[in-house]
Amino acid sequence: MVDLIFPDDFTKGETTMRKYPLPDGTTILYTNFSADIDWPGQKTSSILRYELVKNGAVQRNEISDFVLYWYGIEEFECLLQSVGFVDICHETGYGADGVDSPIIFIATKP
Repeated sequence: MVDLIFPDDFTKGETTMRKYPLPDGTTILYTNFSADIDWPGQKTSSILRYELVKNGAVQRNEISDFVLYWYGIEEFECLLQSVGFVDICHETGYGADGVDSPIIFIATKP
C-alpha cells in the first residue's frame, strides 16, 4: 500500500503556519512557504521552517528546502508493473466519504 498526493491546494507565494504543542510544555512552530510549482516537471518547491519554542523563546530552529515530485495515476501503475507488482488497484481518499486527496494504491508482488 502506498499513497500518492497531488498539489491540489498549492498556492505559489502562500505562507501557512501551524503550532504543535508537546507534552513537555514546548511547542513546535511550523511554517511552510510555497515557493514554486512546475506542472510539466510535476514538482513543487517549498521552504519549511521548524522552531522549537520553550517559555516563549526559540530554542532551536531548522530550515529546509523541500521538493515534492508527484506521479500521475497511470504513470504510477506502469511504474509498479515495471518492478513486478500485480493486482494493482487504487481508490481515492480515506474513509467512507473519500473526500481526502490521496490516491491509495494497493498491489502485491508474487
